[in-house]
Amino acid sequence: MSAERTLYFVIPGALDSPTGGYAYDRRIMAELRLLGWHVEHVKLGDTFPLCEIADREHAHACFAKFPDGATVLVDGLAFGVLPEVAQAHCARLRLFALVHHPLFMEEGISPPIGEAYRALEQKALNNCTAAITTSRQTATTLREVFNVPVQKAFVVEPGTDLPSEISSRSANGHLKLLCVGSLIPRKGQILLLEALEQLQSYDWELQLVGSLDFDRTYAEDVRKKLEQSGLAKRVSMLGAVNQPQLDILYRCADVFVLPSLYEGYGMAFTEALAHGLPIIASGEGAVRQTLPSDACLYFEARDVEALRHHLQLIFEDPETRMRLAQAARAGARHLPTWTSAAQKLSKILEEPQ
Repeated sequence: MSAERTLYFVIPGALDSPTGGYAYDRRIMAELRLLGWHVEHVKLGDTFPLCEIADREHAHACFAKFPDGATVLVDGLAFGVLPEVAQAHCARLRLFALVHHPLFMEEGISPPIGEAYRALEQKALNNCTAAITTSRQTATTLREVFNVPVQKAFVVEPGTDLPSEISSRSANGHLKLLCVGSLIPRKGQILLLEALEQLQSYDWELQLVGSLDFDRTYAEDVRKKLEQSGLAKRVSMLGAVNQPQLDILYRCADVFVLPSLYEGYGMAFTEALAHGLPIIASGEGAVRQTLPSDACLYFEARDVEALRHHLQLIFEDPETRMRLAQAARAGARHLPTWTSAAQKLSKILEEPQ
Protein backbone atom coordinates (compact mmCIF):
# COMPACT_ATOMS: atom_id res chain seq x y z
CA MET A 1 0.00 0.00 0.00
CA SER A 2 1.51 3.34 -1.02
CA ALA A 3 2.30 5.87 1.72
CA GLU A 4 -0.06 8.48 0.27
CA ARG A 5 -2.97 6.09 0.77
CA THR A 6 -2.16 5.42 4.43
CA LEU A 7 -4.14 7.18 7.12
CA TYR A 8 -3.45 7.23 10.85
CA PHE A 9 -6.82 7.79 12.52
CA VAL A 10 -6.30 8.95 16.12
CA ILE A 11 -9.30 8.42 18.39
CA PRO A 12 -9.48 8.66 22.20
CA GLY A 13 -11.37 6.17 24.32
CA ALA A 14 -13.34 3.12 23.28
CA LEU A 15 -14.20 3.02 19.58
CA ASP A 16 -17.42 1.13 20.33
CA SER A 17 -18.74 3.94 22.57
CA PRO A 18 -22.46 4.50 21.85
CA THR A 19 -22.41 8.08 20.57
CA GLY A 20 -22.93 9.64 17.16
CA GLY A 21 -19.33 10.83 17.06
CA TYR A 22 -17.88 7.38 17.60
CA ALA A 23 -20.43 5.87 15.19
CA TYR A 24 -19.18 8.35 12.57
CA ASP A 25 -15.55 7.41 13.27
CA ARG A 26 -16.26 3.68 13.02
CA ARG A 27 -18.19 3.89 9.81
CA ILE A 28 -15.99 6.39 7.98
CA MET A 29 -12.97 4.25 8.85
CA ALA A 30 -14.62 1.17 7.36
CA GLU A 31 -15.71 3.02 4.23
CA LEU A 32 -12.24 4.48 3.63
CA ARG A 33 -10.83 0.96 3.76
CA LEU A 34 -13.32 -0.10 1.12
CA LEU A 35 -11.98 2.73 -1.04
CA GLY A 36 -8.48 1.32 -0.79
CA TRP A 37 -7.07 3.27 2.12
CA HIS A 38 -4.83 1.58 4.66
CA VAL A 39 -6.34 2.98 7.86
CA GLU A 40 -4.50 2.47 11.13
CA HIS A 41 -6.64 3.07 14.20
CA VAL A 42 -4.48 4.76 16.84
CA LYS A 43 -6.16 4.56 20.25
CA LEU A 44 -5.53 7.24 22.84
CA GLY A 45 -6.54 7.08 26.49
CA ASP A 46 -10.01 7.25 27.99
CA THR A 47 -9.72 10.55 29.89
CA PHE A 48 -10.17 12.98 26.99
CA PRO A 49 -11.05 15.80 26.88
CA LEU A 50 -9.99 16.15 30.55
CA CYS A 51 -6.76 14.47 29.49
CA GLU A 52 -4.89 13.16 32.51
CA ILE A 53 -1.08 13.34 32.51
CA ALA A 54 -0.56 9.69 31.55
CA ASP A 55 -2.88 9.96 28.56
CA ARG A 56 -1.24 13.21 27.45
CA GLU A 57 2.20 11.58 27.59
CA HIS A 58 0.88 8.59 25.66
CA ALA A 59 -0.48 10.92 22.98
CA HIS A 60 2.92 12.61 22.64
CA ALA A 61 4.55 9.20 22.19
CA CYS A 62 2.03 8.13 19.53
CA PHE A 63 2.52 11.25 17.43
CA ALA A 64 6.30 11.00 17.68
CA LYS A 65 6.14 7.57 16.01
CA PHE A 66 4.30 8.76 12.88
CA PRO A 67 6.66 8.95 9.88
CA ASP A 68 7.43 12.32 8.30
CA GLY A 69 4.78 13.35 5.79
CA ALA A 70 2.16 10.98 7.24
CA THR A 71 -1.54 11.83 6.90
CA VAL A 72 -3.06 11.92 10.39
CA LEU A 73 -6.75 12.45 11.17
CA VAL A 74 -7.42 13.27 14.84
CA ASP A 75 -10.84 13.18 16.48
CA GLY A 76 -11.58 16.59 17.96
CA LEU A 77 -12.29 15.14 21.40
CA ALA A 78 -8.51 14.76 21.68
CA PHE A 79 -7.17 17.23 19.13
CA GLY A 80 -8.85 20.18 20.81
CA VAL A 81 -6.92 19.69 24.06
CA LEU A 82 -3.54 18.79 22.53
CA PRO A 83 -2.33 22.10 21.07
CA GLU A 84 1.26 21.40 22.08
CA VAL A 85 1.19 18.13 20.14
CA ALA A 86 -0.21 19.86 17.06
CA GLN A 87 2.40 22.60 17.30
CA ALA A 88 5.25 20.12 17.73
CA HIS A 89 4.32 18.01 14.69
CA CYS A 90 2.46 20.32 12.27
CA ALA A 91 5.60 20.98 10.19
CA ARG A 92 6.32 17.31 9.48
CA LEU A 93 2.82 15.75 9.45
CA ARG A 94 -0.36 16.40 7.51
CA LEU A 95 -2.61 16.98 10.53
CA PHE A 96 -6.36 16.95 9.99
CA ALA A 97 -8.74 17.73 12.84
CA LEU A 98 -12.12 15.97 12.81
CA VAL A 99 -14.47 18.31 14.70
CA HIS A 100 -17.85 16.80 15.53
CA HIS A 101 -18.73 19.39 18.15
CA PRO A 102 -16.52 22.19 19.56
CA LEU A 103 -15.59 21.29 23.12
CA PHE A 104 -16.30 24.74 24.53
CA MET A 105 -19.95 24.51 23.39
CA GLU A 106 -20.82 21.48 25.51
CA GLU A 107 -23.75 22.15 27.85
CA GLY A 108 -23.25 21.82 31.58
CA ILE A 109 -19.63 22.99 31.85
CA SER A 110 -18.73 26.14 33.76
CA PRO A 111 -17.79 29.34 31.87
CA PRO A 112 -14.13 29.15 32.99
CA ILE A 113 -13.83 25.58 31.71
CA GLY A 114 -15.58 26.53 28.49
CA GLU A 115 -13.18 29.41 27.96
CA ALA A 116 -10.21 27.13 28.69
CA TYR A 117 -11.44 24.65 26.08
CA ARG A 118 -11.98 27.46 23.57
CA ALA A 119 -8.42 28.71 24.04
CA LEU A 120 -6.94 25.22 23.71
CA GLU A 121 -8.99 24.47 20.57
CA GLN A 122 -7.91 27.78 19.06
CA LYS A 123 -4.22 26.93 19.52
CA ALA A 124 -4.69 23.41 18.18
CA LEU A 125 -6.63 24.51 15.09
CA ASN A 126 -3.97 27.12 14.36
CA ASN A 127 -1.59 24.23 13.74
CA CYS A 128 -3.66 21.82 11.65
CA THR A 129 -3.41 21.24 7.93
CA ALA A 130 -7.19 21.46 7.67
CA ALA A 131 -10.30 20.83 9.74
CA ILE A 132 -13.01 18.37 8.81
CA THR A 133 -16.44 19.09 10.28
CA THR A 134 -19.59 17.00 10.18
CA SER A 135 -21.97 19.89 9.41
CA ARG A 136 -22.09 23.29 7.74
CA GLN A 137 -23.04 24.79 11.11
CA THR A 138 -19.85 23.51 12.75
CA ALA A 139 -17.77 24.72 9.80
CA THR A 140 -19.29 28.16 10.28
CA THR A 141 -18.39 28.05 13.98
CA LEU A 142 -14.80 27.18 13.12
CA ARG A 143 -14.59 30.12 10.75
CA GLU A 144 -16.34 32.65 12.99
CA VAL A 145 -15.01 31.63 16.42
CA PHE A 146 -11.61 30.14 15.61
CA ASN A 147 -10.83 32.11 12.43
CA VAL A 148 -10.18 28.93 10.44
CA PRO A 149 -9.83 30.04 6.79
CA VAL A 150 -12.61 29.00 4.43
CA GLN A 151 -10.16 26.98 2.34
CA LYS A 152 -9.17 24.95 5.43
CA ALA A 153 -12.65 24.17 6.81
CA PHE A 154 -14.33 21.24 5.07
CA VAL A 155 -17.70 19.57 5.63
CA VAL A 156 -18.18 15.81 5.42
CA GLU A 157 -21.66 15.06 6.68
CA PRO A 158 -22.46 11.60 8.07
CA GLY A 159 -24.01 9.07 5.75
CA THR A 160 -27.29 7.33 6.42
CA ASP A 161 -28.37 3.74 5.85
CA LEU A 162 -31.92 3.60 4.50
CA PRO A 163 -33.90 0.67 5.93
CA SER A 164 -35.21 -1.92 3.50
CA GLU A 165 -38.71 -1.42 4.83
CA ILE A 166 -40.57 1.07 7.00
CA SER A 167 -43.15 -0.15 9.48
CA SER A 168 -46.61 1.36 9.33
CA ARG A 169 -47.36 3.89 12.05
CA SER A 170 -50.34 4.07 14.39
CA ALA A 171 -53.22 5.95 12.79
CA ASN A 172 -54.89 6.36 16.17
CA GLY A 173 -54.59 5.13 19.70
CA HIS A 174 -51.44 4.26 21.62
CA LEU A 175 -48.33 6.13 20.42
CA LYS A 176 -44.72 5.10 20.96
CA LEU A 177 -42.33 8.04 21.37
CA LEU A 178 -38.61 7.54 20.84
CA CYS A 179 -35.80 9.80 22.09
CA VAL A 180 -32.21 8.86 21.19
CA GLY A 181 -29.24 10.59 22.76
CA SER A 182 -26.77 10.12 25.60
CA LEU A 183 -28.24 11.33 28.88
CA ILE A 184 -26.37 14.61 29.16
CA PRO A 185 -27.74 18.13 29.73
CA ARG A 186 -27.29 19.17 26.09
CA LYS A 187 -29.78 16.53 24.91
CA GLY A 188 -32.55 17.94 27.09
CA GLN A 189 -34.31 14.78 28.25
CA ILE A 190 -35.53 16.48 31.43
CA LEU A 191 -37.18 19.19 29.32
CA LEU A 192 -39.04 16.44 27.47
CA LEU A 193 -40.27 14.93 30.73
CA GLU A 194 -41.44 18.36 31.91
CA ALA A 195 -43.45 18.73 28.72
CA LEU A 196 -44.98 15.26 29.01
CA GLU A 197 -45.83 15.66 32.68
CA GLN A 198 -49.01 17.59 31.84
CA LEU A 199 -49.97 15.28 28.95
CA GLN A 200 -50.68 12.14 30.92
CA SER A 201 -54.30 12.05 29.83
CA TYR A 202 -53.13 10.91 26.37
CA ASP A 203 -52.21 7.34 25.46
CA TRP A 204 -48.45 7.26 24.91
CA GLU A 205 -45.22 5.70 26.09
CA LEU A 206 -41.64 6.99 25.78
CA GLN A 207 -38.38 5.11 25.31
CA LEU A 208 -35.21 7.00 26.25
CA VAL A 209 -32.22 5.46 24.47
CA GLY A 210 -28.67 6.55 25.21
CA SER A 211 -25.73 6.00 27.49
CA LEU A 212 -26.28 6.61 31.20
CA ASP A 213 -22.55 6.83 31.92
CA PHE A 214 -21.33 10.07 30.34
CA ASP A 215 -23.01 12.24 33.00
CA ARG A 216 -24.25 10.02 35.81
CA THR A 217 -25.48 12.99 37.83
CA TYR A 218 -27.77 14.06 35.00
CA ALA A 219 -28.93 10.47 34.43
CA GLU A 220 -29.85 10.29 38.11
CA ASP A 221 -31.70 13.60 37.78
CA VAL A 222 -33.72 12.05 34.93
CA ARG A 223 -34.61 9.09 37.16
CA LYS A 224 -35.69 11.42 39.96
CA LYS A 225 -37.82 13.43 37.56
CA LEU A 226 -39.57 10.26 36.41
CA GLU A 227 -40.47 9.35 39.98
CA GLN A 228 -41.52 12.85 41.00
CA SER A 229 -43.70 13.41 37.91
CA GLY A 230 -45.49 10.07 38.01
CA LEU A 231 -44.10 9.14 34.58
CA ALA A 232 -41.99 6.17 35.67
CA LYS A 233 -44.51 3.58 34.43
CA ARG A 234 -44.75 5.19 30.99
CA VAL A 235 -41.09 5.99 30.34
CA SER A 236 -38.36 3.38 29.82
CA MET A 237 -34.69 4.28 30.29
CA LEU A 238 -33.07 1.71 28.04
CA GLY A 239 -29.49 2.96 28.21
CA ALA A 240 -27.13 2.35 25.30
CA VAL A 241 -28.18 -0.26 22.74
CA ASN A 242 -26.42 -1.76 19.73
CA GLN A 243 -27.32 -0.78 16.18
CA PRO A 244 -29.59 -3.78 15.40
CA GLN A 245 -31.56 -3.10 18.59
CA LEU A 246 -31.75 0.59 17.75
CA ASP A 247 -33.05 -0.18 14.27
CA ILE A 248 -35.86 -2.22 15.81
CA LEU A 249 -36.75 0.66 18.13
CA TYR A 250 -36.91 3.06 15.18
CA ARG A 251 -39.13 0.66 13.23
CA CYS A 252 -41.52 0.23 16.15
CA ALA A 253 -41.75 3.93 17.05
CA ASP A 254 -44.49 6.33 15.96
CA VAL A 255 -42.77 9.65 16.72
CA PHE A 256 -39.18 10.79 17.28
CA VAL A 257 -38.55 13.65 19.72
CA LEU A 258 -35.25 15.13 20.88
CA PRO A 259 -35.23 18.57 22.58
CA SER A 260 -31.45 19.07 22.35
CA LEU A 261 -30.01 22.47 23.16
CA TYR A 262 -27.45 22.24 20.34
CA GLU A 263 -26.41 19.70 17.71
CA GLY A 264 -23.22 19.68 15.66
CA TYR A 265 -25.12 17.52 13.16
CA GLY A 266 -27.56 15.14 14.82
CA MET A 267 -27.22 11.62 13.41
CA ALA A 268 -30.19 10.42 15.46
CA PHE A 269 -32.37 12.86 13.53
CA THR A 270 -31.32 11.50 10.14
CA GLU A 271 -31.86 7.94 11.36
CA ALA A 272 -35.38 8.93 12.38
CA LEU A 273 -35.86 10.58 8.99
CA ALA A 274 -34.65 7.43 7.24
CA HIS A 275 -37.26 5.41 9.14
CA GLY A 276 -40.04 7.78 8.10
CA LEU A 277 -40.78 9.10 11.57
CA PRO A 278 -42.50 12.39 12.37
CA ILE A 279 -39.94 14.48 14.24
CA ILE A 280 -40.13 17.07 17.02
CA ALA A 281 -36.90 19.00 17.59
CA SER A 282 -35.57 22.25 18.99
CA GLY A 283 -33.84 22.96 15.71
CA GLU A 284 -30.76 24.39 17.42
CA GLY A 285 -27.31 24.10 15.90
CA ALA A 286 -27.26 22.16 12.65
CA VAL A 287 -30.68 20.53 12.98
CA ARG A 288 -32.53 22.90 10.64
CA GLN A 289 -29.81 22.33 8.04
CA THR A 290 -29.97 18.58 8.55
CA LEU A 291 -33.74 18.05 8.36
CA PRO A 292 -36.29 19.16 5.76
CA SER A 293 -38.57 21.71 7.38
CA ASP A 294 -41.77 19.91 6.40
CA ALA A 295 -40.74 16.72 8.22
CA CYS A 296 -40.27 18.33 11.62
CA LEU A 297 -42.07 20.45 14.21
CA TYR A 298 -39.52 22.91 15.58
CA PHE A 299 -39.44 24.88 18.82
CA GLU A 300 -36.92 27.13 20.55
CA ALA A 301 -34.46 25.40 22.86
CA ARG A 302 -35.67 25.20 26.47
CA ASP A 303 -39.20 26.31 25.50
CA VAL A 304 -41.08 23.58 27.34
CA GLU A 305 -44.48 25.09 26.59
CA ALA A 306 -43.84 25.04 22.83
CA LEU A 307 -42.59 21.46 23.08
CA ARG A 308 -45.74 20.51 25.00
CA HIS A 309 -47.88 22.16 22.32
CA HIS A 310 -46.21 20.15 19.54
CA LEU A 311 -46.58 16.91 21.48
CA GLN A 312 -50.27 17.58 22.07
CA LEU A 313 -50.76 18.28 18.37
CA ILE A 314 -49.05 15.00 17.52
CA PHE A 315 -51.24 13.13 20.02
CA GLU A 316 -54.49 14.65 18.77
CA ASP A 317 -53.99 14.95 15.02
CA PRO A 318 -53.19 11.79 13.01
CA GLU A 319 -53.21 13.84 9.80
CA THR A 320 -50.28 15.91 11.09
CA ARG A 321 -48.40 12.72 11.94
CA MET A 322 -49.08 11.35 8.48
CA ARG A 323 -48.00 14.56 6.76
CA LEU A 324 -44.72 14.70 8.70
CA ALA A 325 -44.04 11.02 8.07
CA GLN A 326 -44.57 11.40 4.34
CA ALA A 327 -42.19 14.37 4.27
CA ALA A 328 -39.64 12.36 6.24
CA ARG A 329 -39.73 9.51 3.75
CA ALA A 330 -39.34 11.95 0.86
CA GLY A 331 -36.49 13.81 2.55
CA ALA A 332 -34.62 10.61 3.40
CA ARG A 333 -34.05 9.95 -0.28
CA HIS A 334 -31.78 13.01 -0.42
CA LEU A 335 -29.57 12.09 2.55
CA PRO A 336 -25.89 11.40 1.80
CA THR A 337 -24.69 7.81 1.86
CA TRP A 338 -21.68 6.59 3.81
CA THR A 339 -19.98 5.77 0.53
CA SER A 340 -20.35 9.33 -0.72
CA ALA A 341 -19.17 10.68 2.63
CA ALA A 342 -16.03 8.55 2.49
CA GLN A 343 -15.39 9.54 -1.10
CA LYS A 344 -15.57 13.20 -0.14
CA LEU A 345 -13.22 12.73 2.81
CA SER A 346 -10.83 10.69 0.69
CA LYS A 347 -10.57 13.53 -1.83
CA ILE A 348 -9.86 16.07 0.92
CA LEU A 349 -7.16 13.91 2.47
CA GLU A 350 -5.45 13.33 -0.89
CA GLU A 351 -5.45 16.89 -2.15
CA PRO A 352 -2.48 19.17 -1.32
CA GLN A 353 -3.44 21.63 1.42
